Formats: sequence, C-alpha cells, structure tokens
Amino acid sequence: MGELVKALLQGHNMKLARDIRVAYVEALIQLQEQFWREALMIAQAEYPEMFASLDPESVKADSVRTSCDRYYNGQRKNKHYGIFFRVPGMEGVTVGIGIDERIYTGISCDEETQPDNYRRCQTLLSELDDDYLYDAWWPLYRYPLPDFNFREPTAEALDTLVDSDARKKMVRSYIDELFRLWRMAAG
Repeated sequence: MGELVKALLQGHNMKLARDIRVAYVEALIQLQEQFWREALMIAQAEYPEMFASLDPESVKADSVRTSCDRYYNGQRKNKHYGIFFRVPGMEGVTVGIGIDERIYTGISCDEETQPDNYRRCQTLLSELDDDYLYDAWWPLYRYPLPDFNFREPTAEALDTLVDSDARKKMVRSYIDELFRLWRMAAG
C-alpha cells in the first residue's frame, strides 16, 4: 500500500486518480438514478392505486438526477429523499423507500404530530418480521438485505446494481414490500 501512495503522490498520478474518482462517482450517480427511475416505473405499472398516492415530497422522474448529484457532491439536503406514498385515511402517514447512506424501507409518521396514527402503525410490527426498527419519525423501518450503501457500495452491491436484471429484481422486491405495508396500514 505504501508504494501505491508514493506513486499517487506524483503529480500526474494524482490527476489520474482524481479523474478515476470523478468517473466512479458519476457511475454511482447513474446507477442510483436508474434505481429510482425503475422504482417509480415498477410502482406505476404494478401498483397504480398506490402510485396515485405518490407524496409530493417524493423524488420525481424529472428530479432524480438532481437528487443523486446532491447526494454524492455534498450539497445541503443531500440525504433522506426517496419515493413515498400517502396511506389513504391516515393523515401524515406514508410508506416509502428512502436513503441516508443506505436504502431503507418502511412506514413514516411523526410521533409528535400524529400520535394515534403512529401507534396504529406500530401495531403492525407484531404482524411483520422482527427485523424492523423504529424511531420518532418511522414507526417501522428496516434496511433490506443485501445492504446497499450507495456511498461506499460493496463489491456484491455493485454487482447487483450494474446487472440490470438483478437490480430490477431488487427494486421490485422493495416496491412489493411497500405495497404490502401500504395495504396493511390502510386497513
């Protein structure tokens, strides 16, 4: 590793390393952009009733690129975006796929402003797998496996993301989970 660092410290090699890093980040942006576009397309095609309740705060097809650019280029409000669907009959409740460093799925509801709906969503935990977590904004959420950290993806994650069939299968499983949660929360 020491020899690699010494080689990189030479001016020409540092420029090459920077160019490689820029190209890598651009590739990650494009992969994440494709992830969100596929999620929107699958939700619209497979679950039109749920798609009709797309929350206005969700990433839209025309804003995906901007969100992904912000995510990787350190701009303000660069995390905690995604695709969210309002739950009919439950004020302030959405199901969604979001991103911080990793992708997460679940039901969001502010415990402070919507305490009854929050508790109602929490009761769903007993009907679901035990790998869901919760906090004041998410009565139930989880980081699906395999773990997709879009900042520092593993080799396995990159293999899935660059394989369009594997990526679509993964995205479809997330959308299927959202629809199941959406139906359960709507009662």
